[in-house]
Amino acid sequence: MNVLAIGAHPLDIVFLCGGTLARYGYAGNSISLAYLCAPISESPSVSLEDAMEQRERETNQAAALIGAETHFLRISAPEFCVSRELKVRVTDLLRQVRPGLIITHDPRDYHPDHEVTSRLVHEAALLTRQYIPEAEFPLQQTSPEIIYMETVAGIGFQPEDFVDITEVIETKRNMMRCYESEIAAWENNPVVPRIEWMEITGRFRGIQSGVWYAEAFRRCHKWGHLRSDRILP
Repeated sequence: MNVLAIGAHPLDIVFLCGGTLARYGYAGNSISLAYLCAPISESPSVSLEDAMEQRERETNQAAALIGAETHFLRISAPEFCVSRELKVRVTDLLRQVRPGLIITHDPRDYHPDHEVTSRLVHEAALLTRQYIPEAEFPLQQTSPEIIYMETVAGIGFQPEDFVDITEVIETKRNMMRCYESEIAAWENNPVVPRIEWMEITGRFRGIQSGVWYAEAFRRCHKWGHLRSDRILP
């Protein structure tokens, strides 16, 4: 099966569903990671080009640990909205990868970029079966299933399903460590460092589901994106 995880920003996917992707990859599935937004620079001493190169290099390193391919749409922050142009670009991405499953942001997540990503993915998934003059890749016959990874910090998220990631938790840690620039910025965070945050969330979801570490998900409850069988590992 082709599994496509689509996130707004480079660390989002690994942080929220990296363990599940590792399990898919180790089971022999084809994994792709796609990031829609261009990385931003939070320092005047770091150019946008350098920030983009660094984030994409870190993403490729993380993806290599589970044998995943990467796709970068590099949409700048001022342009990131639900527009015809971006819907066509995301539709072409889906037609190129041809996923049986898409994992993406919950539409109620905290960041506007996450909300836009979720809506773009849902609308593009419907457009994969429709003729679009600007599209590069051919139509698909069916729409992929969409599953939402949990929100950052789990706020407003009610899990419907869990994936046991106990056996791949070290892989997830190593994937996160690839993002050296972002992890370093969180080392002295007054609340909790990024990797420890991931571990705490994983333990909490594990307690809820009766395992040591877990990731939480819910389905897109819309016709055309649901299956009768379990698709999560």
